[in-house]
Amino acid sequence: MRRRDLLPLALAMLWEPALDAQAQAKPRIAYLSSADLPISYFDALLQGLRERGFIEGQNLVIERRHAQTPEEFLAAARDLVQLKVDVIVTTGSVPTRAAKDATAAAGSRIPVVFASAGDPVGKGFVASLARPEGNVTGFALLEETLPKLMELARELVPKAKSVAYMFEEAVVPQARRVRRQQEYRTAAATLGLEYHELPLPQQGGLVPAFDQAISRGVGVLLVDDTILTKQHMDQIVAPAAERRLPAIYRERPFVAAGGLASYGEDIHDLFRRSASHVSRLLRGERPENLPVEQPTKFELIINLKAAKALGLDIPSSVFAHADEVIE
Repeated sequence: MRRRDLLPLALAMLWEPALDAQAQAKPRIAYLSSADLPISYFDALLQGLRERGFIEGQNLVIERRHAQTPEEFLAAARDLVQLKVDVIVTTGSVPTRAAKDATAAAGSRIPVVFASAGDPVGKGFVASLARPEGNVTGFALLEETLPKLMELARELVPKAKSVAYMFEEAVVPQARRVRRQQEYRTAAATLGLEYHELPLPQQGGLVPAFDQAISRGVGVLLVDDTILTKQHMDQIVAPAAERRLPAIYRERPFVAAGGLASYGEDIHDLFRRSASHVSRLLRGERPENLPVEQPTKFELIINLKAAKALGLDIPSSVFAHADEVIE
């Protein structure tokens, strides 16, 4: 081979390792989510990352993992820890618990950012909202939303004498449940309503819960948004409609599926904003120095068709504040 032919070959040999190193240098994050979570939430995260200069496939690699049960989430989280990703983004309390436990068991300091999680202090994810202290931080859902749902119930169903709160038993620590039960009972009483609880176990709790609600003469059902309620959305929305039981939710998908109304945090906004924490962590900041942030946007959704089926007239005051009316 002539010398002039050796030069391009030598340059190519030098360039290939450089390309490999450049590819390996791309930051890699993980997305640990329920398989039933809307893809639009992930799209909101991608949008937030793009706004901060991180584009999947160009200068960012994203490992996606989906699960259903706590055991599956823990296995997925352990896999991500072994991959040594730079940041793990979680989408609720169960995946956040799995990521926290998996990193702790491995002695890993991989940052965990929850895009939405209720009561992160009470569940032990962080020491406080202002000072998380560990490797977990993110964006918290507000516990104060339920009294707002009660107010909405009073406006939409003025003849109702009681409300029942349907929630996933496993995600609420017992001490917190006892404390908030009194808070919610007091909030309901100020509106002239009796307060009941319908805790859902992991298995077999949906039909008995509805039977309890009917036997107690519940006027309005208030449904929390958890992995379990999302997984069984159709098994909640349809039976409530069949029993002519007005139901108010915390997220729009339930209303789009036929529910009466929803009021709660704009979850898409939380996912988009969570990219800010991810971006700062990828640029070298530490999770304990990033305070847990809270929602700034809320949305009220009304399903006019569902209201008519229940024989309810939506007050003009509710229409005036609605962000969306589904017809």
